Amino acid sequence: MVHTLELSKVISQESFESLITSCKGLKFNGFTFYTRAYETTGIPMFCLRKFKPKRKNDKGEYVIFDSEPYIYMVVLSINTGIMFGGDGYLSNNVLSFTPDFAKAIYDKIFEQFPELELYPEYREQGYKKLWNTGKSPEILKMYYDINSFKLRRIDYTFDILTSPEQYMQLLEWGEIYSQKII
Repeated sequence: MVHTLELSKVISQESFESLITSCKGLKFNGFTFYTRAYETTGIPMFCLRKFKPKRKNDKGEYVIFDSEPYIYMVVLSINTGIMFGGDGYLSNNVLSFTPDFAKAIYDKIFEQFPELELYPEYREQGYKKLWNTGKSPEILKMYYDINSFKLRRIDYTFDILTSPEQYMQLLEWGEIYSQKII
């Protein structure tokens, strides 16, 4: 059962700067701008990061070169239970994660943070118009490719009392169950 997700995406410098000025309650810890102000919308943590990538030098060591451009990134924690009007302590069945459910998560993110969406005209009303032109599959695929996030982490929860079989199956898949602890 899925409890929370962590998504990330590389964004433009313009989107980064716009989000810094428009987001509620941003704090800076020396490396990351973050806020918990969107917890009631199902986004318990929102982070913005700006960094230079590490590259190998002549000696094979990873270092940061001043000539490298900055990379701007957004990282979001998503609690789908809260996001869709449920209890934040309960988890969602893995089978509910269909393409339509993923689209609904993206829609909620883009409603809250429109700076993260590229080509918003192709969302919702654009789908119907594009579908009638016969060009929709290619354009919609492009829209989702451009606006997709990387799934960085999934937190699972199990109620051992009500679903012990699922919990044992998860342990077996991880080969934890078969190992002896000395």
